[in-house]
Amino acid sequence: MKKFFSFFAFSLILSLASFAQTLRVMTFNINGDYSKHRANNAEWVSRISDIIDISGADLVFLQETPVQSDSDIRGEFLRVLKDSLSEKESAKNWQSFSTYSYIKKGTKFTLNSAILYDSQKITAFNRGRFPLDFSDEDVALKFGNHHNNLQVAHFFFNSDPKKAFRVVNAHVYYGKTVADRKDDAARISKILEKIEEGYPAIVAGDMNLSAKQLRTVLGGGYGYDGGAVIRTTFRNSNADFIKMSNSYDHIIYNNLLYPVSPLKNALSDVEKDSFGPGEIELSGEKFGSGKEFYEKISDHFPVVMEIRFLEEK
Repeated sequence: MKKFFSFFAFSLILSLASFAQTLRVMTFNINGDYSKHRANNAEWVSRISDIIDISGADLVFLQETPVQSDSDIRGEFLRVLKDSLSEKESAKNWQSFSTYSYIKKGTKFTLNSAILYDSQKITAFNRGRFPLDFSDEDVALKFGNHHNNLQVAHFFFNSDPKKAFRVVNAHVYYGKTVADRKDDAARISKILEKIEEGYPAIVAGDMNLSAKQLRTVLGGGYGYDGGAVIRTTFRNSNADFIKMSNSYDHIIYNNLLYPVSPLKNALSDVEKDSFGPGEIELSGEKFGSGKEFYEKISDHFPVVMEIRFLEEK
């Protein structure tokens, strides 16, 4: 009887867990304004597509994204990227939205951001820089003078429309000092106060700050990267190997969410100080150095994490 009860309890836990929604989230600063990415844009877009596909992500936060309405690949980037993704075996139905609708005239090209999501799993129902209840008086919440590096959106799960959540795609402006960056990051905290309202909330992006530094700004009421410390930038001038440096790209979440597993490098199962020639591989293409990875893809590595949505942990 005792064995039967234990088996029944275990089965019940599994049954309840099956109703818990999970979401695989990726964030990636793709360095879209780098001259060699523009010159070799078809190959570059294909590599970005491969990274998104192998990550298994359902929700993707991109920074430094080409979204301007130009006649060249920059203006068509998201369309071309989604076309490429549609050819993958995973066959997810990718939709996207970007900062294009509120690009500030004359703003630096690389300050644009975009969100991609699998519309077979989730739906976006409020997509913008800020929630609809923000007024002109809230202009101080913008990231300084940099209007194109912040997105706020509301989503729900298609299988359970009552299961809604909020997201923030943020690219904290590097500035001249850490204090400048913390000042930008402090605005994220104010935005979260506006949008959480008892909902699960995810903040992801290139913060140009470590999780420890972010915690001093956002506070301890959030989870940071599932407790992992993943270095996401590297010395892009190194011609012999990939030397990792700063932990700048993060996935942050409130207490209505928790990680199924910690944050990880989407291109490596191992966190290392450096990667030798050929240790980083993408679709059969091996990268020998930081310089090569930078020229062909980005000066950041993509990171991914699976998050579970439950009322109680």
